[in-house]
Amino acid sequence: MQIKGNRRENPNADSLNAMHTAASAFLSKKSENEFKFLILACVTSFILIIFRIAEAHISLSQMNIIIRKAEPGDVAAIHALIRELAEYEKFPSAVVTTESTMMRDGFGSEKIFDALVSDLDGRIIGTAIYYTGYSTWKGRLIYLEDLVVLGEFRRSGIGKMLFDELINIAVNTSACQLRWQVLDWNTTAINFYKKYNASFENEWISCRLEKEELEKQYRNSMK
Repeated sequence: MQIKGNRRENPNADSLNAMHTAASAFLSKKSENEFKFLILACVTSFILIIFRIAEAHISLSQMNIIIRKAEPGDVAAIHALIRELAEYEKFPSAVVTTESTMMRDGFGSEKIFDALVSDLDGRIIGTAIYYTGYSTWKGRLIYLEDLVVLGEFRRSGIGKMLFDELINIAVNTSACQLRWQVLDWNTTAINFYKKYNASFENEWISCRLEKEELEKQYRNSMK
């Protein structure tokens, strides 16, 4: 060991410094590689997500979907969709219509409603049930009773296709309005209609008399 003045030089110092430098470089390189790997993983995941979205869109666009007026042979499928909607809206027991009553009321000699269906290669996957109404202030209107899409096809553009066709019908029949109702908790539906710049009339209260009350009031009036 050599001594210069009061300072001692350790012959191993250079080796220690070199090892420290090498270790720092290794750790720095490792951190850099880990960062690059993280970035690569994020980019790969993003690309996969975009690919899957595009793939789903392509699959839907390649489907042979037709929006058409409902026919008598569609009644069973339409009624099944109505029951599914009742389940979704948490009123499964409220459906008392049958295929027979829908056949009579939608396709009989005194029909009182019309319907559109979304036809996927012969399979009915959605429906819009509507009828003509009248506003004493505005005139002729179209009332949308139900817009239903089969669960597995929701959020795929089917509802928009049906609603857009109903708008076309309203315009081509000189309707002054298209009206409908939506449950206040159904934010998905509310946000869908907001895209059409729809008005939400909170100042109006929906009123109704059920069949039992109608009959009761009728009997009372006959006394």
